[in-house]
Amino acid sequence: MAGIFGFYAFGEGKENWDSKKFIYYGLSSLQGRGQEATSFAVYDHEVNSLRWVFGDGLVEDLFERIKQDGVKGFLGIGQVSIDKGDYVIKVEEPVQLALAGDGKPALHEDRQVSFQIFAEMLSKRINEQKDPIVAAKSLIEEVKGGYSFIALTKDQRMICGRDSHGIKPLEVGAIGFDIGAITSESSALDVIGAEHSGYIRPGEVVILDPLSIERRCPFSNKTAYCSFEYIYLARPDSNINSIPVSKVREMIGKRLAEENPVKADVVIGVPDTAI
Repeated sequence: MAGIFGFYAFGEGKENWDSKKFIYYGLSSLQGRGQEATSFAVYDHEVNSLRWVFGDGLVEDLFERIKQDGVKGFLGIGQVSIDKGDYVIKVEEPVQLALAGDGKPALHEDRQVSFQIFAEMLSKRINEQKDPIVAAKSLIEEVKGGYSFIALTKDQRMICGRDSHGIKPLEVGAIGFDIGAITSESSALDVIGAEHSGYIRPGEVVILDPLSIERRCPFSNKTAYCSFEYIYLARPDSNINSIPVSKVREMIGKRLAEENPVKADVVIGVPDTAI
């Protein structure tokens, strides 16, 4: 299980934005999805390259250590995880990219190894096909499993996608015309002051580049949303697939009351996170 977040600044003066600060607040709001490892990658326009920062522990612990390290970029992605050593994936060749992922592609038993293979496949396909949206779409159609991902390339493209069934979520937001954000839960958008504008559909690929946002989604009538997202993983103030988590939990409570009526003064949900 992981929480992922992507930040993209557009337009004139975009170099003045510091994605690291937004990633910090976004990941902090997603920390319920994982507290054992924190990592992020940003595009540094001064050296025209991606830079990675990672460490085990809480989001605050990692960012406290790197306040003075000079890492800055107007594009960036981040990830929190329940597993130590589970960081944003790093691929150098043939196309340099970073990838944050939730869930697991069906490529290996180990989650991180599986995403490493997935990221390397994506890098190779982008290099071969030259069109990142075609490359990502073909990969999603081929690779089974339940996953979502946000990738960032050296040429300033952010590639976002979900498995063909939409098992793991990705929500979309914006701050005016200057900022785009992609994340596991809409609560991370609220924290950075972004407007929630929808979600990435099952099997869909969204590409953000300096000039445009492009979306492509194959037709699918076999969606399979993760029920555990609504029952346990997501924050109650989040939307998943643009459906309020609190509303789902309320309806589940009503159904349980209908199926198992009791005479009681108070009904208490245990644990609190699953109310």
